[in-house]
Formats: sequence, structure tokens, C-alpha cells
Amino acid sequence: MTVKPHGSQAIRRPLLCLFVIATLVAGVTAPGSAALTVWARQYNGPANTSDEARAMAISPLGTTVFVAGGSWGTPANGYDYVTVAYDSLNGNELWTARYDGPIHSMDQARAMGVSPSGNRVYVTGEVVTGFTSGGYPLTDAGTIAYDAITGKQLWVALYDGPEHSAEEAVALAVGPEGRRVYVSGFSYGHAIVVAYDARTGKRLWAMRYQEGTTGSSFAGALAADAAGRVYAAGYDDGVLGYSDLLAIALDGKTGALLWEARHHGEVLASYDRATAIAVDPAGSRAFVTGGDLAPGDQLGPDADMVTIAYDASSGAQKWVSHAPEPGSEGRALVASPDGLSVYATGTFGSFVVGGGQNYGTVAYDAATGIAKWIREYDGGIGRDEPTAIAVAPTGGRVYVTGESDGFQTGSDYATVVYNAASGLQLAVRRYAAPGLDRPTAIGVHPLLPGVYVTGWVGTAEVDGGYNYGTVGYVDVP
Repeated sequence: MTVKPHGSQAIRRPLLCLFVIATLVAGVTAPGSAALTVWARQYNGPANTSDEARAMAISPLGTTVFVAGGSWGTPANGYDYVTVAYDSLNGNELWTARYDGPIHSMDQARAMGVSPSGNRVYVTGEVVTGFTSGGYPLTDAGTIAYDAITGKQLWVALYDGPEHSAEEAVALAVGPEGRRVYVSGFSYGHAIVVAYDARTGKRLWAMRYQEGTTGSSFAGALAADAAGRVYAAGYDDGVLGYSDLLAIALDGKTGALLWEARHHGEVLASYDRATAIAVDPAGSRAFVTGGDLAPGDQLGPDADMVTIAYDASSGAQKWVSHAPEPGSEGRALVASPDGLSVYATGTFGSFVVGGGQNYGTVAYDAATGIAKWIREYDGGIGRDEPTAIAVAPTGGRVYVTGESDGFQTGSDYATVVYNAASGLQLAVRRYAAPGLDRPTAIGVHPLLPGVYVTGWVGTAEVDGGYNYGTVGYVDVP
């Protein structure tokens, strides 16, 4: 593991940063404008080839933006976890930490989070630990804790299932009390959720889920609430090998299964899955979004974007709602700060129907599932695919980011700002580096109108591969 600190920038005064950001916002004079670009930064690893940011987290005071993903290192190191910390005000790089697994192979970070105190950053993903006799990689779910100020590595925990085969973590949640860190993903056909002591990295428990003895299960989304429950969502193979959308709740202290809920669409022979999960601030409802998917093309004309609400304590289904658009699938969702609304975004349309996709975003009444508004974003060139969604701490704005084909720019970051109450589109900000650009995560400043997007940018023809690309905006009221 290599840490690259950047002098005195690692220790800052949060109140001063907030004052400067507020002054910057007050000084913008363009009436009716929104989401003004403040800074854009790229991270290019030592191999000058493929660097792909997959996750983002914001410190509790909003002073630091953390991003994580995978990056080619030296020829001897292979692909590594790389975590970068940026000053949220100006994008200055504060520190960079690389983690190279035990056999210096293909290690990739997939998700991250920050402790409630802001002192620690947690990153998880997959670490290659060996190879089969046939040359296939053996992986562990690898979770790392860093000091949030300095980037110093505090602990590393690898989860290797009983089959010693393929384990990967793709989601991470930090308990609201900060004592436990949870990761989820898969392990040799099982959905897994693993809990660690946040201070020491000691494994507290590991839950493996698979309904039957055949097929596979996957927990690709994770959330935790103040009542001590942990929620995971994904899919589990069901009837005739087709999959059901799966949601489960666990006791955060013990890992005991509290409830499980399965959903299967109207078509028996379909592949249904959840892609995201969220819990309302009161901990009364858990929401998932995903798709009722037909066999074949995952975005075929029979697919539906589905959002479901469950009672958080019992798992009883409260409502199910489908977006009124063929060829759709939910990709991300978020609950409003007041718990009255839930916002889901996904793809509308398909490659088969109309030759392209658009962003589709729906605001639901959290209690009833009735759609308050539905909005579609079409960049006008070709494919538009949303990847992440966030809501302002005040609850007044909804932000959706994704990949959008541009005019002579390849694919761009496109971040759309909506009025949360009415769905009125307030702004679209596009970020275009040379070549193909794909955002993967979005975050918001907890105190001021700052919006941050990360992913990867660039092309092999330009610089030998992709770079991390992180952009900071000020969302002007």
C-alpha cells in the first residue's frame, strides 16, 4: 500500500471552507442558472493506462470528496485499489492510497463509505489471491480502512468463503453509530453480507444466502438504519432457473435473518433483480428498484422498471409500482430527507425499440407508491444511461447523473437537476473529456449546495487508457 499525502492540505478548517463556498455561491450572478462547474480533476496512475473510479463518499462536514476504484500500477503490481481524497472546495488532491493485493494481480475497489465521525474511510471490492489449475482467478472480498485525514492504511480484511473460490464485495454501508462496517456481494453462488468491527477490522459475522441448492444469488445493494438493521437486495435464482428480485433484512449485531422478500414479475420466464436499496430516515420503510426482465436482452421490450416498498421491521410489502415505459430498468434510488418521497431513476426505452435509451426518473409518494412526477432526459444524440441519483440535504433538488452520447465527443457525463416537488428540469451539466466518459457515482455536500460526480474519462487513442474523472459543481438556487 502506497500513500501520497499532499502537505498541509491534509489538515483544513472546515468552517473556512464552508464560508468560501458560500461566498462563491453568493457571487454568482447568472439568474436562473444552476449546477455551475467549479472544478474538474483527473487521476492518471503510474502505468498511464486504465484507471476507473467506481465509488464516491463525502465527509460528514462536506470538506472532503473521496473516490475509489481500480488503477494499473507498475508491471510488477498489476491492477490495484486506488483511493483519492480531494478538497471539496477547489479539487486539490489531498492524498492518494494504493492497495496491491497479496499476489500483485487484478484488485478492484467497488464501493466505499465514511464513518459518521469523518475520521475513517472504508473501501471494498475484490482481491485476487490465487489461480486455479485452469488459470482462473481466485478472489476474496477485500475491505480496507484508511485514516480520512492522512490516507494511512489502518486495516485490511479479506473474506474467503468455504469453497475458496470467487468472492467479491460490490456494496458497503457504515452503521449509523459507526461501530460496524457492512459489505455485500457474492461468494460462489451465494449472496453474502459480512460485518466488521469498524475500529479493528475483525470480522463479526458473515451471512451467506441461497434459497436452493442450484443457481446463484447476489446481493448488489446494501443499506443500514439507526435501529440496527442491515438491508441487502439483489436476486436469487427461482423457478426453472429464472431469477427473483430479492430483499433481505438482517440484525446488524448478529447477522440473523429478520425477513426476506421475493418479487417475480408477471412473466414466469423472466430475470428479475434489484439494483439499489434505500431506507427512509425514520427507518420505517425500505425501498428497492430494479427490473422485471424478460429472457434475452436485459432491456428488451418486455422489461419493466419496478420499485417496491417494504415495511422495514416485518418485510411486509407496502406497494409495487412499475414505470409506464417499455424496455426500462431501475438503476438507482434515494429517499427524501423528510421521508415523504422516494426517487428512482433508470433506463427508459431500449436498443431494440427506437434505437436508444433515455434517463427515466420517477418521484413516488413513499407511503402509497403513487407517482408524483415522471421525467425523461434525452440528450438528443443517441444513448443516455443513468447510473446514480442523489437528493439535496434540504430536499429541494434531485440530481441524476449518467452517460450520455455527445456530439463529436463520444459519451459524456450528463448531470440533470430537477425540482424535487414538481419535477421541473432546472439544469443539465455535461462534462466531456476526449473520448468515452462514464460517471459511476454522485454525492452532495451535506451543508451547502455542492454536487460531485466521479467515474472514468478518456480513450486509449488519447492517453493510453482511462483516467478517474471527478467534477465538482455549485448548484445555485
